[in-house]
Amino acid sequence: MPLPQLVLDQFPVELIFDVFTYLTASEILHSFHNFSRYLRECIRSYQHYKINFQSIRKREYDWICKLIHPDQIMSLTVSDDEETPGQMDLFFSNDQSFARLEHLRLRNLEDFPNLLQMECLHTLTIDFKIRTIYSFDYNHMKRHDNALIKIFQLSNLRTLILNNEPLNMDFNFKILPITENLHTLQVHLKTLDNLSDIFICMPKLQRLNLSLKTTFSGDHYISEFNVPRSLTHLSIKVKYGFRDEIERFIQA
Repeated sequence: MPLPQLVLDQFPVELIFDVFTYLTASEILHSFHNFSRYLRECIRSYQHYKINFQSIRKREYDWICKLIHPDQIMSLTVSDDEETPGQMDLFFSNDQSFARLEHLRLRNLEDFPNLLQMECLHTLTIDFKIRTIYSFDYNHMKRHDNALIKIFQLSNLRTLILNNEPLNMDFNFKILPITENLHTLQVHLKTLDNLSDIFICMPKLQRLNLSLKTTFSGDHYISEFNVPRSLTHLSIKVKYGFRDEIERFIQA
């Protein structure tokens, strides 16, 4: 047996796990799975895998799923893009336990998994698909709103990142339950109209990153906001706007 294999096999499992923390699941499997029996045992017992299924080949996907169980995953990215169609349905189709999952990144709210089973989940990122055709189908919008409500019912969720515009529809923050556990929110909005509703349903918000399509707002613009005292960080990016509109928002 080559000397490098003997040396690695003498390392304590705690040290091997420390090395694993710097690597993704794919890197760990490709680098160590065929190295030795001892390292394969380390791979089987490791419980903090970081998995990124975005733009992955089906063969690689099946290999990872065969070697790593859901309750060993700490961070997970899944995607229903052109290269990996139906991946979310495939991965979440079985009633599997994600007991250690802390970070989850999804492509869309459609075919949403049952997040209530993920008791350790504290960071959720959703990369919405951008569509050129506006969708005003009532059932579609209702599913969208219900999925958002379920997110706000997650008792341990601390960070919510909503990237891109959500299916050409505004978020309806008025329907959301009040949650005191969310501390960080990143969201794209068309206008400032929903800002007061955000502050109402997230009274303990500490960090808010806004990306606005325009500073223009509707007829129900609220000139004053009850900003949570807990808010310590505010970042605003405006695509189209005027200085007086921005000043009015800051003064509010």
